[in-house]
Amino acid sequence: MKTTLALLAVTASVAFAQGPLAPPAAPAPTMKTLDQIEARTPISAPQNITQSGSYYLTGNVNGQITISASDVTLNLNGFTLTSSGDGIGINNQGTFSNVTIRNGSVVGPGSMTFTGAVAGTWSGFSGRGIIAYGRTAGNVSGQNIRIEGVTVRGFDQGITLASFEESDGGRHLISNCLIREFGFYGINASQCCVRDCVIRSGTGT
Repeated sequence: MKTTLALLAVTASVAFAQGPLAPPAAPAPTMKTLDQIEARTPISAPQNITQSGSYYLTGNVNGQITISASDVTLNLNGFTLTSSGDGIGINNQGTFSNVTIRNGSVVGPGSMTFTGAVAGTWSGFSGRGIIAYGRTAGNVSGQNIRIEGVTVRGFDQGITLASFEESDGGRHLISNCLIREFGFYGINASQCCVRDCVIRSGTGT
């Protein structure tokens, strides 16, 4: 009996001598940041985009944004880009490809573009979810152009979409757009598929 008690006492003293266990390490992050998924550059003022990449507005911007590079995505992020005088809201200089502009409003009394090409041409251009107000909505020329979910309101001219040549036919698409309160025409397009669009309240054709 004494031997058993002594053994229990030794076992208990060894167990208590171990002390508290070390706390576990902090959990490691398991999700990627937005910059790791898609590195984006904020825009808060008028500027000329000269590098490929993804850009987004951080607030309303007064002035012009010029796109002078290929492989550019410009997310208006629900904000409004406003031009004054005869300024152009979104413009390009030169011939570029793979450009997307989406999700916001472009407003101004002057000639402007909500889809990205007044002074230049695009290849593989996409304009989506844009609301445009002003005098001249857009004059777009190029290849493989898609204009989808765009609202054009209060313009003398709505959407003009021209091809480089006859062989480009069938590569352009204008779909799910609303053009209203225009002066001369709603859609003026060549070699293009137009579907599911509404044109109304015009004084021209």
